[in-house]
Amino acid sequence: MAYFEKRSAKDGSVSWRAQIRRRGESVAATFPTREEAEDWAGAVETDIRRGRYFGGAADRAVYELLDRYLLEELGHLAESEQRKRRIQIEWWRQQVGGYQVQDFSRAVVKAALGRLRAGDGPSGKGVSSTTVDRYKAALSRVFSLAIAEWEWARENPLRGLEKRTSKADRSKRFAGRFLSTDERDRLFEACREHPCRELYPIVLLALHTGGRQSEILSLRWRNIDFERRRGTFVGTDTKNGETRSFRLTEMAAAVLRDYGRVRRLGSDRLFEKFPESQWRTARKRAKLDAPFRFHDLRHTFASYLAMSGEATLLEIKQAGGWKTLDMVLRYAHLMPGQADDVIDKVFGS
Repeated sequence: MAYFEKRSAKDGSVSWRAQIRRRGESVAATFPTREEAEDWAGAVETDIRRGRYFGGAADRAVYELLDRYLLEELGHLAESEQRKRRIQIEWWRQQVGGYQVQDFSRAVVKAALGRLRAGDGPSGKGVSSTTVDRYKAALSRVFSLAIAEWEWARENPLRGLEKRTSKADRSKRFAGRFLSTDERDRLFEACREHPCRELYPIVLLALHTGGRQSEILSLRWRNIDFERRRGTFVGTDTKNGETRSFRLTEMAAAVLRDYGRVRRLGSDRLFEKFPESQWRTARKRAKLDAPFRFHDLRHTFASYLAMSGEATLLEIKQAGGWKTLDMVLRYAHLMPGQADDVIDKVFGS
């Protein structure tokens, strides 16, 4: 609310001082007439509503929002997700960090995303629509916090932006790619014959547990119980932040026992990093086509369970650590004749 004070000088002249207070802070100006003071006060109050005074949005640059997110919020994510989110946030900081929050518009966002799609991202290559959507989601989360908790912004410029991932893209991704038994055997052989001793255990664990690459790389020896043949993916290392136990097959247990005969001093990790180039070499020697990704070993794990006819969708969900049953429905078409058996039981011959 504005306050007006009439002031008289020794020479008899009159002026009007307008003052606006908010949250213990004030802004003031002096004018020859009350009308001018009122006009100024009206304009200032409009700007206050837009965040132009007293620590509002206009006093903040986008990089301040991003830095606060990294400092206060990033640590709440799983370790594997922290690495990805940091890359995304730092890319946004480089692209748009200099903008004032009040001037940060949807047009600026779209322009930055266009550059990302064209190859101006961390990898230096063009990215898929799915990746673009993930970068949007990361920045949108920052603005949601800035609005709801920090009071550093009033609008989310990403709200209402459509996802770029098409139905065809989603169907292709959800369908996955799984190995035939011949392809699996060729891949295992190529990995066993490779001089990189970590490669075969990593690939075998991925196929036998359904673990994500980040989850497998985060495994410690203390997470492995050879006696009970159980292993644990710790919640801080999983995608959805939940700890889950997995069965250690006899084959995987034997391979890990042999692999564990030589361990790194001072480290409890099974694997220090993913052998990317060695993986590509083994994939080539196994004559797998280029679209086959390491993550498709997870699809293979679930597909094998579904095709066996022994596992229900709920059991597949629990074994692979999917968050919802809907995410497992993509494998339902691989389950042999379960609906047929139900129909026969209900309706008879």
